[in-house]
Amino acid sequence: MWKCLERVLCLNCAFAFAIILARTGASPVIVNGALGYSVSLSPLTSVSQGIDEVVWRRLSPRMKLARCSQGSVQYFNTNYTNRITLHYRNFSLEIHDLRKEDAAEYEVITATGNTGNEHSELFQLKVYGLVSGAHITVQGIFGICNLTLICTVTSGDPTFTWWRNGEALVNDSTQHIRVLGNMLEVHHAAEVKYAVYKCEASNPISKATAEIKLRDVCKLDTSDPLPNSSICAEFQATRSSAATGSF
Repeated sequence: MWKCLERVLCLNCAFAFAIILARTGASPVIVNGALGYSVSLSPLTSVSQGIDEVVWRRLSPRMKLARCSQGSVQYFNTNYTNRITLHYRNFSLEIHDLRKEDAAEYEVITATGNTGNEHSELFQLKVYGLVSGAHITVQGIFGICNLTLICTVTSGDPTFTWWRNGEALVNDSTQHIRVLGNMLEVHHAAEVKYAVYKCEASNPISKATAEIKLRDVCKLDTSDPLPNSSICAEFQATRSSAATGSF
């Protein structure tokens, strides 16, 4: 009898431990959203699993957002008024008109009435602005070979990647190039007739690019009038964007 009781207790402990793992053990699913657009947080749980109640909440600061029970949806937090939709057919939470302050960790808890089981899933929402308006400017004195290319954007919070004639550049990739984030120091070699430099500004949801073609600035006659650096550069910019979520 004691062995049977011990076995039952062990099974109960294992079941309770499994519930705790379901609630706390999994890493959050990373979801990227675009500022001003909509994004959906979609749990793996389906209606076919006999779910009776679904609750969505934000974890920091802790607040209940929405609850769905028997097909009836209730919303709670005024910070999200008219900006969230709980879709009872798939239990997803859609956040509209994303704001920077919406970036946070979210939790969905589903409960099955006949067993009392609860299951939790975590989502880490990150919100980014779309990158746009990439532009390259040139600083330096033509004819002395040393130039600094500066890549700027009009919006977004990007990281920068530089390319030269189709080859990705890293810091100190050659003795003539030094990468400093959005700045590229070029010690132009006299034997190079021209080079095309490309800046790619990107974040997880979008990117913008700009290109500039530099002639052999080391061989220019510095006595020629040079009102500004654009006389020695051909400029072309392109932009593309893509984001995760519902746009």
